[in-house]
Formats: sequence, C-alpha cells, structure tokens
Amino acid sequence: ERVSRAMQSRSLTPQEEVRALENALEALGIKSKTDEWVKTAKKLGLPPQLLRDRMRIAKLTKNIRKEFEMGDLDLSAAQAIGRIEGQKRQEEVTTFIKENQLHTRFVGTKFIEKLLQYPDRPILEVYTIAQSELRDPTRISHKVKKDEMFVDRFEDMLADLRRSITWIEASGREGLLAQLSERNDLQGIRRLVDEIQRLDAMCRALLKHIQKDYSEPSDESIKQLE
Repeated sequence: ERVSRAMQSRSLTPQEEVRALENALEALGIKSKTDEWVKTAKKLGLPPQLLRDRMRIAKLTKNIRKEFEMGDLDLSAAQAIGRIEGQKRQEEVTTFIKENQLHTRFVGTKFIEKLLQYPDRPILEVYTIAQSELRDPTRISHKVKKDEMFVDRFEDMLADLRRSITWIEASGREGLLAQLSERNDLQGIRRLVDEIQRLDAMCRALLKHIQKDYSEPSDESIKQLE
C-alpha cells in the first residue's frame, strides 16, 4: 500500500521508484515471476508496461545501475539499455552512448531497437544503420547541440512542475494538513506555507511576464493564462 500511494502521488525520483517497485516485488516473492506482474501492477494502480519498463533497470550490470542511481544515466536510457541481453554488451553500449553523447530520444526510439535487431554486429555499424533510417540523423558528436540542451532542460522543468502539481493534489486528498495538525507540527505547517507562497509568487510573476511580453493572445490562450 505504501508503494502504491507513493507511485500514485508521483513524489518519488526515478531511482526511488525503481527501488520501491523492486522491493515490493521481492517482498511478494514474484520478482522473477514476470507472468504475475500484470496482476501486481493493477493492484498497485500502475500500467503494466510502466512496471515492466522500471524493472528493466534491475537487469542492468552493477556499474550501469550505479550510474543510474548517481544520476549520471537518465531513466529512459537506463530502461532502454536494460532491454539488452549480456553484461558485456550492456557495458559497451553504455560507453558508446556516453562517449558520443547520443540524444536520449534517439537511444530509446531507434538505436536500441536496432541493437536488438542486430545483436552480433559491431555497435558502430548498428549506430550507422539506425542513423541512416532517421529523416534528420543524430550524428555522433562530442558536443551537445544547444537546442537539444534547451529542449531537455525545458522538458525537465515541465516534468518537475507536473510532479509538484500532482504532489499538491495528492496532499489534499490524503489530508496532509490534518496529519500535521494532529501531530502539532507547527514548523512543518510553516515550511509548507512558505514553499507554497514562494511557488505562488513565482507562478504569478511568470504569468504576468508572459501576458505582458508574449501576446497576441487568442481568447482561449487568455483564459488559460488566467
């Protein structure tokens, strides 16, 4: 139940999510019984595919898992690499991805698929095949393009905002303030109020900036901003 509540609230980091699900499956004695994961996912209130994706990380080598836990390898890339059989191949693919700074979307949607299709071919050869199938190929480069960095940071920001919104909604449903009051935790309440007020002030300032400097707004966009 704790795992289910935490996953529903989306308050966990990707690393915490994976550990929580891994521990839950181990506690239920079904970590290796993949045929029972669909039923377990439903009990946890999760899409079965999400559980399968997260548990791919449990298949990573110790070194790659450590990189994921340290935040040096993002969730999408870690899940994609977890689909590869063989520890040596996993290590070689991870090294190739990091040394050539391949974009996560390319890794997850094209590169890994081709690696699974051609498990015995050299990695560079498979990369070339995957690259040739892209309309706008992702080229090997030791420099991350500025537009790619911006897109990644922007998506991270939106993900953090969505996580904050979901957490606030969940705290209301689960009676966080009531729990703090029952514990007479005045400091906790003050901290919560301070952070919510800070978030509110920053959101209002950003919306004011958008309304002032970026408008030819339609009626619908005005409603959304308001």
